[in-house]
Amino acid sequence: MRQMHLVGFLQAQNCTTLASSWRHPDSRTDFLSADYFQEIAQILEAGKFDLGFFDDRLSMPDRFGSDHVHTIEHGIRCVKLDPIVTLTMMGAVTSRLGLGSTASTTYFEPFHVARVFQTLDLMSEGAPPGTS
Repeated sequence: MRQMHLVGFLQAQNCTTLASSWRHPDSRTDFLSADYFQEIAQILEAGKFDLGFFDDRLSMPDRFGSDHVHTIEHGIRCVKLDPIVTLTMMGAVTSRLGLGSTASTTYFEPFHVARVFQTLDLMSEGAPPGTS
């Protein structure tokens, strides 16, 4: 029997993958709080998602004229939270949700990346059953 696996693709920043979601009247603005990401984790787990995954971006977009001025002036996607800390907060309120993120060995030594992910795995009590 084939089984579908669901991954919630997340960004630890001041916008979502749906760029205009801020327009919705019920949109949350507390993206700098643990509660914000903990609620996302609980929703993913309730929806039977296997994994919450962050892409860690260490640069600002320069979509308008190859210039960061517009990004900084309007605060568009320039706030980047540490995905490991965010995942740790999410793992504190879930029991079956897998946790994942990219990490750059350009900016961090490979040993450091391995240690951080191993610590997250230990503190969140490992991968959910049936995953590797």
